[in-house]
Amino acid sequence: RHQDNPVAYQKLREEMKTLAKVKHANLVRVQDADEEDGCLFLVMELLDGDTLHTLCAKRKIGSAVEIIDAMLGTCRGLEKLHAIPKIHLDIKPANVMRLNDGTIKVIDLGLAVDIVAGTQLSHDGAGTRGFMSPEQAQGTGRIDQRSDIYSTGRMLKYLLVKTPIASASKRQIRAARKLEALADWMTHKSPGKRPRNITVVISRLEKIRRALLRSRVKTALQASAILAVVALGISVIVANYGDNTGGIADRSVVQDEV
Repeated sequence: RHQDNPVAYQKLREEMKTLAKVKHANLVRVQDADEEDGCLFLVMELLDGDTLHTLCAKRKIGSAVEIIDAMLGTCRGLEKLHAIPKIHLDIKPANVMRLNDGTIKVIDLGLAVDIVAGTQLSHDGAGTRGFMSPEQAQGTGRIDQRSDIYSTGRMLKYLLVKTPIASASKRQIRAARKLEALADWMTHKSPGKRPRNITVVISRLEKIRRALLRSRVKTALQASAILAVVALGISVIVANYGDNTGGIADRSVVQDEV
């Protein structure tokens, strides 16, 4: 409220106005920022879809490609947010939606704040336990875009645990192992040992996705080649069978005539 901390109140008003100007396919649109009885609030666009948390609960995420696409959408939204520059501070499966058309949207920008280089930000009670970075949860260091990277890595781990890839094809399992390694890198306890920015994460995800799709195409081509060989073999057998039966019939006719 304004009367409690007028400086923080004014800063929050400015941040809300900034968010209202941000437009990106993977970020929820902030339609308006206003106040009621001294309390500030954001008015966001109405979205038709489900959060990743809900989709996992309904077992509607079932492949490594779906995980990668959800992560890419999240990271691209964060890339735009970090460029403002702001950090989200509450990335988790419940704050990322997959719309009915497949678009990924990062939602709930209410905690987003400016990145303050070289200083420590204190947000008591902000964020979600289990997804917050150590420096955010404990207030032990500077909070910047690497804190969002940590939370995004925790979300990736969540998606991998909740998605039944263990019984999938070998290529899916290989992709899942690469994603696990990426998640471990993103969630390193030390911010300095995480990816330096979200663009690095996007690049790694795109590389894993390309390898997975190449493997899928290769498998499809191999299957097509096998089917072609089988079809050719059947054609040869049928042709030979026709020639043989034709020859027998001719001999029978000759014998009858004799």
